[in-house]
Amino acid sequence: MSSSEKPKKENKENTSVELNIDDSYRDFIPEEFKKNPKEYIEKYGENIKSGEVKFDAEGNIREDPTATKFLELKDKNGNAIKLVSKKVNLEKVITKTEEKGEKFIDPFLEYKMMHLCKLLGLPTAEPVAFIKQGDDMYTLMKRVEGYTWTDRDRKELAGKGFTKEDEERIKGQIIEKMKTLEKKFDEFGVYRKWKSTKDSSVKWKYKDMVFRLDETGNVSEIIPVDWERSHVDASKIMEKIRDKDSGFSKKQLQKIRDILSLGIKNNH
Repeated sequence: MSSSEKPKKENKENTSVELNIDDSYRDFIPEEFKKNPKEYIEKYGENIKSGEVKFDAEGNIREDPTATKFLELKDKNGNAIKLVSKKVNLEKVITKTEEKGEKFIDPFLEYKMMHLCKLLGLPTAEPVAFIKQGDDMYTLMKRVEGYTWTDRDRKELAGKGFTKEDEERIKGQIIEKMKTLEKKFDEFGVYRKWKSTKDSSVKWKYKDMVFRLDETGNVSEIIPVDWERSHVDASKIMEKIRDKDSGFSKKQLQKIRDILSLGIKNNH
């Protein structure tokens, strides 16, 4: 899955840095980033969403446009990867156990869910790293090519001649594809959202999808990228992948077991 390194050095903010970087992307992480990830992300990252920070009735951050940023990193040979850096909001990374329904905070939630989906062959972003610096935590993932329901991308589509009517058509196509994709995820016991008294929203939202358009301007594919408040049914997953016709190797099965074991409260 990945390897960790915990530098003993303190950065200028006098906070320790813990890096959990997937091995295949280790060469893309510069020393400047390793020494002070927070400063690096703030310095070089580009906000994806516009607007101001919004709070709920209890004073917790509900929406923070500055929390998710585009970031590009290069290795020594000049090869570049486009990333998305997402600051972890502990008010949102709340998961639950399937058996008892016990809810708990898991900062690693989105990072682990992306790994799990990749192993199961379900579409999502590619996880790259999990960073902890003092009380701040960040999940890094590869940027998924396509469009999102942000002002930035809607303006880009408008510049290409897409109208409000086209937006409504695209929205409807995303919703229809979501219904099919949700069933596929449910078959594995992977659930993107759980409902609570504070959050009565549906499990899948069209605004949470990255969508791709074909040459005719129709939606060809959608990729879910938001895994806050997600959870899994471990027994359902194992039942599905243990089937002799599932096509999963012993090595893949063990990797999936390893990730599922990290879903136990206070185990990571």
